[in-house]
Amino acid sequence: MIEEYLTLKSEIQAEIKEKGSLFLSKAVPFDTVEEFQNYYSGIRKQFYDATHHCYAFKLIDGTFKYSDDGEPSGTAGIRIFNAIEHNELNNCGIIVIRYYGGTKLGTGPLGKAYYEAANLSIKNSEIIKLIAYEEIEISLPFEHSKTGYKLLKNDSIKIIDTIYSEQIVFKVLSKPAFIPEIEEKLTQILKGENPVCRTGKVTYH
Repeated sequence: MIEEYLTLKSEIQAEIKEKGSLFLSKAVPFDTVEEFQNYYSGIRKQFYDATHHCYAFKLIDGTFKYSDDGEPSGTAGIRIFNAIEHNELNNCGIIVIRYYGGTKLGTGPLGKAYYEAANLSIKNSEIIKLIAYEEIEISLPFEHSKTGYKLLKNDSIKIIDTIYSEQIVFKVLSKPAFIPEIEEKLTQILKGENPVCRTGKVTYH
């Protein structure tokens, strides 16, 4: 599990011009491939008259993809992807829309233009760090509720719900590295019984 990663706070755009061609770069944070594909489809419709709609994206699970969309191989998609990689971003996609200006750039300058447009959109954006939290449930007898509240009053913990039934159940988001400490302390209090249930659900905040 990756415990933290960098991404963009919100959608941003930038543009450069090179020998008459306009390179409009749109960078966006996202969480699933489907979400990015829907965004890309919308961009193609919005900028239907553009010559090329090249892109790259990378997800936190290692999934990535890039496309030259008709440009010479290696001049567009991979250069956009390089900008994402060089800035160490995840869950980030960039589309560079090109309006051809009538002058061929050559593979070197063309690749540089795509990279610079993508990188400029990143530089114009606010980069944020997201931290992994794992969802767990802690079931305690009511006589240990104060102990539970005291233990969970921690910067590594977020209580998202408290359920009162036969026991008190805390639904909690915890930094994964802190969970073994919670388990150890509560198991000692309950004399060998581990009250922590790990749901396996991880979210980033």
